[in-house]
Amino acid sequence: MNLPLIVPPQVAFSLISPDLALLVTSVVILAVALFLAPEQGIRWLAWLAAAGILVAAGSDVILLLGSQLPATTFSGSLVMDPLAEVLDLVILAAALLAVLLAANRPEASPDYLALTLWSAIGMMVLVSAHDLIVLFLAVEVLSLPLYILCAFRPDRPTSLEAAVKYFLLGAFSSGFLLYGLALLFGVSGGTNLTQVAAALATVGSASLFGHGAIGTALIAEVGIGLVVVGLGFKLAAVPFHQWVPDVYEGAPTSVVTFMSVGTKVAAFGVLARLVDTVFVGSAVDWQGLLSALAVATILAGAVLAIPQQNFKRLLGYSGILNAGYLVAVLVVGSQAATAAGVYFLVTYALMNLGAFAVISAVSGGEMEGVMIRRYRGLFYQQPWTAVAMAVFLLSLASIPPLAGFFGKLFILQALISGHQLVLALTVVAGTAITLIVYGRPLLAMFSPPDPDSPPLPKMPMAVATAIGCLAVAVVAVGLVPGAIVGLVHGVSQIGPLSGISGR
Repeated sequence: MNLPLIVPPQVAFSLISPDLALLVTSVVILAVALFLAPEQGIRWLAWLAAAGILVAAGSDVILLLGSQLPATTFSGSLVMDPLAEVLDLVILAAALLAVLLAANRPEASPDYLALTLWSAIGMMVLVSAHDLIVLFLAVEVLSLPLYILCAFRPDRPTSLEAAVKYFLLGAFSSGFLLYGLALLFGVSGGTNLTQVAAALATVGSASLFGHGAIGTALIAEVGIGLVVVGLGFKLAAVPFHQWVPDVYEGAPTSVVTFMSVGTKVAAFGVLARLVDTVFVGSAVDWQGLLSALAVATILAGAVLAIPQQNFKRLLGYSGILNAGYLVAVLVVGSQAATAAGVYFLVTYALMNLGAFAVISAVSGGEMEGVMIRRYRGLFYQQPWTAVAMAVFLLSLASIPPLAGFFGKLFILQALISGHQLVLALTVVAGTAITLIVYGRPLLAMFSPPDPDSPPLPKMPMAVATAIGCLAVAVVAVGLVPGAIVGLVHGVSQIGPLSGISGR
């Protein structure tokens, strides 16, 4: 019996050099750890992980500045383009800060470092995925390490509870995603996004509950809906957000810092690619689905954040709110709108990573340190830390001229240009509510301290440096918004970003 030969796909290793750098670094960390006593040399291993992340970032920059993008590898299963490379840099920045924060924390270990790098690899593959199978595998590669990382403080019942909740809800969401991908494969007969797009372009529109909904039209609509549900969990969109407050509160702060940015970047990247490649050319009403999701996410995230007394839970609901902004900009369905979303993600990463870094420094590993009342009088004890936190919170509230203001401005411009006035008004309403949300911790920091408040822990030099750099970046990007516009300019040559690219 003659079997056909299996022809391995051609791989351009230069295109996946950032992923390979992280993979090699993780293997080296685990190999070196075999010859070290427990808890010995963890700081050196953390610096090794940081070096690997910087090498990966350098490879990304080389690819971004080179002339070979866009390009594909693995027989078209991965697409390397400016969208993927810019989002990769944001993911690597989140991973780098997570490594620095964990270096002096109880969760620090070689396993922690390796799992963080593996999850980052999954995120980077996801934003480049151009194949249904690769998409699902990337989601699992980024998720499984995070489930474990959430439980890296077994001395805390809340950490174990966070891991169990995240794992159970994540398993359900993976089931929805896999079923949706299977339906899209059934409609198209292929797994490449180009094949799926070509098949959906020939499918007639049918209402999900209409009497005329038949055959492939209904299957395509259900498939897209299930895919949005699965990715909406990673993006923390309402009503798939239930895991966020408990996981953010219970998981180690360094892990939450990484996942709060990394998972959003990865989910937005793959959703943007699906919208641009598959959804736009189909007759399925995907815009109505995303619009409803965006309105519910923005309003619920803003309102539920108001009564929070735990800083990590507050930022968790803030992350839900910002996920709504990202979903809203995807409704427009243009490359210019995607570029506005990427700009917002870059600014969101700067201020969110900075806020979590301050929480990590103030808490010092203690749960009491994440309560907002613990920040009362912070300015009188650590003035520069309070000023940095104020910059991050004011930027999250979109106060000009900080980076968050321009990120929100470009989203509003994209929505108005795309005739999505209801979504634009919803974004404005959510932004107005956040003035209350971020105002409470701001007032606490600059109020006189309580006489019996305990002293704050000493901040490690690496963490202090990271906080300072992030605060300066938030101010600098606000004063010179064209700096980031130049970074995301390759995502789109037209639209609201093109007008300020030279500034």
